[in-house]
Amino acid sequence: MDTATQRYQLLEELKASSPSHSRTVVAQDTITDKRVVIKEFPVPDVKTLKHFTQYYRDRIKQLEALNHPSLSKYLYAFQTSQSLCVVREHIPGKSLVQYKNFDPQGIKDLILQLLDTLIYLQKKVPPIFHLNLKPSNILITPKRQISLTDFTIFPQFSDTETRLQQLGFAAPEQFSHSPTKSTDLYSLGVALICFLTETPPEQVQFLINQENRFVFRDRLNFLNPQFLSWLEKLVEPNQRDRFSSAIKAKTVFKSISVAKIPEIPLKHPGLVFQAKRSGQQVTQTLKLRRLIPSSIQEGVWEIATHPSDQPYISQQHPWIEITPSHFHRSKPECRITIDTSRLIPEQLYERQLILHQYQPTECKYFLPITVKTATFRSAQYSRLKAFTEPFRLFFQREPQPDNYNPSEEEIRLHSLALAL
Repeated sequence: MDTATQRYQLLEELKASSPSHSRTVVAQDTITDKRVVIKEFPVPDVKTLKHFTQYYRDRIKQLEALNHPSLSKYLYAFQTSQSLCVVREHIPGKSLVQYKNFDPQGIKDLILQLLDTLIYLQKKVPPIFHLNLKPSNILITPKRQISLTDFTIFPQFSDTETRLQQLGFAAPEQFSHSPTKSTDLYSLGVALICFLTETPPEQVQFLINQENRFVFRDRLNFLNPQFLSWLEKLVEPNQRDRFSSAIKAKTVFKSISVAKIPEIPLKHPGLVFQAKRSGQQVTQTLKLRRLIPSSIQEGVWEIATHPSDQPYISQQHPWIEITPSHFHRSKPECRITIDTSRLIPEQLYERQLILHQYQPTECKYFLPITVKTATFRSAQYSRLKAFTEPFRLFFQREPQPDNYNPSEEEIRLHSLALAL
């Protein structure tokens, strides 16, 4: 750093370097008397240096214009005879690699900070991508505030060492230089998986199976399965299967607990719904006052997912309705309605209702329900009632006398109606 030595006093080299690889150092700015981080990118010849500087001038200006508490500020850039140097703010703190003592709520706060930072970047026009998210580039200050550092400046000119370091953390589309808003989410997901499983970044490849999917659930079975599913969606190899943006990832994450939620059965043997005719709506009233602890003041009714149920939106189950959907101790009763018109006759269905409590501590209370649909005979009778009198159906204009003898064709049509 020939030019830098005139203004900056070298204090510490953060990453080992070789003549062909970038290097990062901590230095003292003798003018501002502040510590800075300088990253130097060696360029083999003047022609490449010229292309380097012209092509990425806009990128450097983008980063210098960023102003967010969770981003280390990029101050300026300068060039020497054989390299280009980028100067950024020095952030005191530890990287995610060095942190081990986060509780579930601390993990949630950390992830929300990271998502908010990505949302800020993705709202820029055009969106700004980090493209180098990994545990060593996520710093945590003594006040547990995060700071993202070391944006990729020159992706097309990344040296072999940098590319090897990115393997495992970079989304597949990043190597074809076609990033989207889901690209940084992939890298964030990998960084979080390494952090939570205490996997050293250099061993991240051991978490990937032959289908290029991350396998980590068995190491994190003490956490909420919903949270683990959210993590899996972040690191889907196909970007179309990921969250399309940080704001969408945050919208889903906000309602998920990181810790495994206690699941407690209600003090009730369960409800049994018996339909007597096809398509019947069967309703029962559930009184909760004596079934739950007095500390529970309110909660939200949910219906546990079941592999046989088709996906549904807006929390509206296709054939189970709970009214009201929110529980409050001042109104301890709710009505549960089963619409058997969506079910097959002569079948037994078992589901679980969930009363989801968030305060004072989050937990879920389960209530089993059983639904018995009408028999085939009952179903046929219900359908037959649509035909008030088969003879009237076929001979509406000429009512027949009591002693009328139907023809063979009329009897055949009558039999067909009964078979419906």
